[in-house]
Amino acid sequence: MAYIGLSGLQMAKSGLETSGHNIANAETVGFKEFRNILSDSYAQATGGSHVEMSGVRVSAMEQMFSQGSLKLTGNSFDMAIEGKGFFTLNDDGRQLFSRSGYFRLDKDGFVVNQDGYRLQGFQTGVNGQISLASRGDLKSGAQSVGGKPTTTLTANVNLDANEKEPASASNYNWTTSFSVFDSLGTQHFLGVGFRKTATDNLWTAAYRLDDASTYTAMPSDMNLRFNSQGKLDTSGDANVQLATNPGNGAATMNINLDLSAITQYASDFSVSNIERNGYESGTLNQVSMGDDGFLEALYSNGERKRLGQVMVATFPSEVGLTVQGNNCWAESTSSGEPVFNISGKGGTGLVRGGVLEQSNVDITQELLNLVMEQRNYQLNARTIKAEDAMSQTLLSQLG
Repeated sequence: MAYIGLSGLQMAKSGLETSGHNIANAETVGFKEFRNILSDSYAQATGGSHVEMSGVRVSAMEQMFSQGSLKLTGNSFDMAIEGKGFFTLNDDGRQLFSRSGYFRLDKDGFVVNQDGYRLQGFQTGVNGQISLASRGDLKSGAQSVGGKPTTTLTANVNLDANEKEPASASNYNWTTSFSVFDSLGTQHFLGVGFRKTATDNLWTAAYRLDDASTYTAMPSDMNLRFNSQGKLDTSGDANVQLATNPGNGAATMNINLDLSAITQYASDFSVSNIERNGYESGTLNQVSMGDDGFLEALYSNGERKRLGQVMVATFPSEVGLTVQGNNCWAESTSSGEPVFNISGKGGTGLVRGGVLEQSNVDITQELLNLVMEQRNYQLNARTIKAEDAMSQTLLSQLG
């Protein structure tokens, strides 16, 4: 019977250690509490139906993967998974998994956790879209990006119907300019001049780039002829392709200038609703993580580029994962192979930015467990003490 009591003492000791470990990690981000799975124990039967009772044993120690509460931090690189799944980490070639969402950028621009393990994600393709076929370390974008040339420019313009033809053919009633960009990302200004002709309701237009000394007449098929209601006559065409060389080694700029919404009303000259594509070159201003695990770079030219997306790993059996310490687990034959997906797809949880998942330890329950394990320890100690008293009695009788 002493061995039965001893097994009870070992069970209680293991329970105290488990509760103590849980309590110690109550503030550990992403920690999942442990519990002991107990089994009754028997010695080899000596024959017949007789069974030698051996007490109790801890047959398994299992982690509980219930959701921890989410705490707002305001740090964009802090992340949490709301639901099933794990962050995937690269420890110098070794693949690890974690629920802890402490991340930051290291000196080389990689997204890493507190131990320097690199966060894994899906990479972007040449078109900037996330490719589920390409996985790797998530990394900050280039320090600078090239510009994009302007190819289309649209504006709403009103020409004052009360204007008269200028005295000189080189003069214009109104001039305006639009910012455009060449293939190197350099900003230029496309100037457009409008000149009233001697013919009623007919205007001509010309253009120049930057500070060119003269304007170049627009193609003759661009006839700014208006009807009596001030609308562009249907026989006219206010959509023209302009070609101009910006110099500085950039390619020739081919800009489709669309003034088809132009009007001639008896009101002041105005330009509105300007739309154009293209942008100047820029330098990296900020890198951040967003909801759904998108890694994004913001550049000084206002361009925002997606650099990748956090991938979430799920397993056929989470409890089969092998504990590695440092808030990490590793794949095992019991867990099955991981399946990788993006936030919220394929049964994965949602990646939340600016929050951290807290430990799922219930302190009140663990304190109650401590009391119960202490009581179990005392009761099993009394079992041993009772067996010792019986042995002493027997020895005294034999003596």
